[in-house]
Amino acid sequence: MSSKQKTRNSFIINGTILAAAGIMVRLIGLIYRIPLNNILGSGGNGLYSNAYSIYNILLLISSVSLPLAISKIVSAKVTARKYEDCVKVLKVSFAFALIVGGSIAIITFIFADFIADIAGYPSCAPALRVLAPTVLVVCIAGVIRGYFQGLNTMIPTAVSQIFEQIINAIISIIAAKKLSEIGIHIASKYGKGNMKDAYGAAGGTLGTCLGAVTALIILLIYYYVNKRDITFEDRIIQDDFYDDDYREILKLFFVTVIPVLLSTTLYQLSNVLDGMIFGNILRSKGLTEDDYKAVWGVYSGNYVLITNIPVAIAAALSTSLVPSLISSYTKGDRREVADKISILLKFTLIIALPSGVGLMVLGKPIIAMLFRTTILRIAYKLMLFSFLTVVFYSLSTITNGILQGVDKLNVPLKHSAISFAIHIVLLPISLNFVKKSNFEMAIYIVVIFDLLYSIVLCILNAIAIRRYTIYRFEWLSSFIRPFMCSLVMGLLSYGSYKGLKSIIPFRYACIIAMFVAVVTYAITLVLFKAITKEELLNMPKGNKIYRIFKKVHLMN
Repeated sequence: MSSKQKTRNSFIINGTILAAAGIMVRLIGLIYRIPLNNILGSGGNGLYSNAYSIYNILLLISSVSLPLAISKIVSAKVTARKYEDCVKVLKVSFAFALIVGGSIAIITFIFADFIADIAGYPSCAPALRVLAPTVLVVCIAGVIRGYFQGLNTMIPTAVSQIFEQIINAIISIIAAKKLSEIGIHIASKYGKGNMKDAYGAAGGTLGTCLGAVTALIILLIYYYVNKRDITFEDRIIQDDFYDDDYREILKLFFVTVIPVLLSTTLYQLSNVLDGMIFGNILRSKGLTEDDYKAVWGVYSGNYVLITNIPVAIAAALSTSLVPSLISSYTKGDRREVADKISILLKFTLIIALPSGVGLMVLGKPIIAMLFRTTILRIAYKLMLFSFLTVVFYSLSTITNGILQGVDKLNVPLKHSAISFAIHIVLLPISLNFVKKSNFEMAIYIVVIFDLLYSIVLCILNAIAIRRYTIYRFEWLSSFIRPFMCSLVMGLLSYGSYKGLKSIIPFRYACIIAMFVAVVTYAITLVLFKAITKEELLNMPKGNKIYRIFKKVHLMN
């Protein structure tokens, strides 16, 4: 096997490891959110989701950009054989995490009431206080994950994410139930109104905190067990290359972190600020928090939760993409860069297109089967947007990663700023036209402008990728064929559901329809030649899948 073929396989395997972990994490998240949502109810879930949105802003400021930025720097240093610089980057990153993460955690804990009131959901303050120390923990964990990813080691990140989510799920359910009961007791004893939602939301966020602590412990154990290899103790002695001093490392760190930080912040901030804008504008129209928090809970706790599962694959691929792309880019191998971009975009669309179609055609039974909500009609209508949401958010995520991987850090930042400006100006203007008597329409406006953000970002990123690389999008193999397979899959799965639900309970009909969807899509991918034998064999477990297809005469 040639070195390029090995590099290609390693690239796919690393991406698949993180993608598989991302799927598992999202599935665990979906599973535990079902009982959690039912415990909290729409009102409590609205508070939980908004506290989480504020927490996400804090992570954006402090730590979300760290793994990507650190992995980029470390990957470039390893390629240049500057091993001592890698260790210096790790030390500088730890210092940044402790100072920034610790400061934000303390400020958030002290001013939780003030922050929650500004957000338009005063009752989410207890949940916000529980999340405050999590910021510091996630900061430190992000540094270690980024360092491992820069070394092209994805296992620690994947394992820690899975265990983090398992602990999160268990603690969240138990704590939400117990604290909801305490909230009811306090409300009845002291006459403090509806404390069930506020305390229940705080219980749900406790799982997030303890899950993050678990992940950090796992990462630290892995680091210390493999410290000699991870810190290049043997190779540093033999390294004849000039190493940067700490001043140069610090400068490189900030030059890399700041564009990634701002780009990621703008990319995520539009989603996070939606809840604040939604709550404050509806409150200004005379609605109470109890009126609108349930509607927001359906959107954030049901719709976003489900559509984020396939988008997580793109996020995982993007995470694994940057170190590998920066290595190829540093070596000046433009053809290898283009090949990797092709693999990633095609693989992303092969997952995103059928996921979006499936959620759109089976959204109503999936929502009804998974969630106990009193306003199902809103959830059903929201699922009609799921195809566009999944496809464009997946593409905007992966194209951001591509541009960062070819060392164009400021380009996705500029594109995110343009998309953010359009979104943040037009959304509140549009929401102001919503009438108090029909305030539920506001949630559909939020979805539409979220879509507009991702569409604008995708278009701008696509133009830039064409400009800065030799890659040219392969419409037939990467989009048209997977899309046709997805349409056939959608028609057959929807038809099977409609036919079966009249004779068996809708839950069983939905499960059978999803099985039909998976089988149909796998078969049509081969029949429509959307995936080739070579591509299948290069994937992890591809040999086994190929043998199955060969036995049923779908491949030669």
